[in-house]
Amino acid sequence: MVLFFIFLSTTRDFFELTLSNKSLRASEGEDCFPRDERHLGLSNKRPNSSLIKHNNQEPTSYLLDILFINLSVDIDSIDYEKDLESNVNLFTSLYAATDEKHDPTKIDALNLMETRGIEVGHIFHFGTKYSESMGAKITLPDGSLSPVFMGSYGIGVSRLVGAIIESSHDEAGIIWPKSVAPFDLCVVNLAVGNELCDEMSLSVYNFFKGQNKEILYDDTKESVGSKLAKMDLIGIPFQVIIGPRLAKDNKYEFKNRSNGEKHIVDFDNLINLVNS
Repeated sequence: MVLFFIFLSTTRDFFELTLSNKSLRASEGEDCFPRDERHLGLSNKRPNSSLIKHNNQEPTSYLLDILFINLSVDIDSIDYEKDLESNVNLFTSLYAATDEKHDPTKIDALNLMETRGIEVGHIFHFGTKYSESMGAKITLPDGSLSPVFMGSYGIGVSRLVGAIIESSHDEAGIIWPKSVAPFDLCVVNLAVGNELCDEMSLSVYNFFKGQNKEILYDDTKESVGSKLAKMDLIGIPFQVIIGPRLAKDNKYEFKNRSNGEKHIVDFDNLINLVNS
């Protein structure tokens, strides 16, 4: 049973106090395997924190057991009402260390792989270490006193941005996952001042705005190459490109930033692509 949470909003950390070690471990398991992780476009290896340098704000080289390559948990199959300690132990039992913490006596070099990672969150299991020293106890149903079990969890919101970009980009720029992109799509007017291009661009903008989409409208008077390069750099998932050549046939160029696919479409098909 969880008693209460203390949130420290500026750091996105919180502490949890529970009646039992089992309840605390179950909560740690839920935080270790978050329901929404798969939407961030990140690969979380959950190494043993005793071998990892804390406060790792920059991408760092890690030495990992090669078993991490095929180790995964089906987030959708996890029963969050049950004890998740076995899943936590599965991941934290494998060797993982930064360069300066690596101990070659702990693992055969043939079983190691080197990769890069960044710490975006942490879980600390305090147990009763601090509650006993502070005399923080709770009266149980049988009238006896028991120290509360404590845990601490943190997430680096700003670090997540850097981690997502580090794991989702190409030579042209960022590739934002749709779930965390700052905009849903961008409308790129290649010929600002051209009456038809301006009309079609605003029409697309207003239509999708009416669908509660977040839209970036590029109506800058720059070269075509500069505009397109900038949109690739920013990495918004979908680009709707409007130029004089296609506009005269009421056509739009649609680009999917994640795979680079381009389609010349009419307005109805444009709607289908954006909402796919």
